[in-house]
Amino acid sequence: LGLGGFVRNRPDGDVELEAQGPEEQVQALLDTVRKGPGMGFVSRVVSDIRPVEASSPGFEIRFQTYGG
Repeated sequence: LGLGGFVRNRPDGDVELEAQGPEEQVQALLDTVRKGPGMGFVSRVVSDIRPVEASSPGFEIRFQTYGG
């Protein structure tokens, strides 16, 4: 989708995703996240629009959790 940002697992079991890019591409990502994986389950999606603080050069999977 040509977005910047990251995704990571949180210690409480939630998944945190931050995406930056054109509104249409971010919305397409949110639509995909709401559908969830084929055999998975998404109970809720909370989104928040914020100003971009720093440009992300690409999208990455972060394997560390908070504090790590």
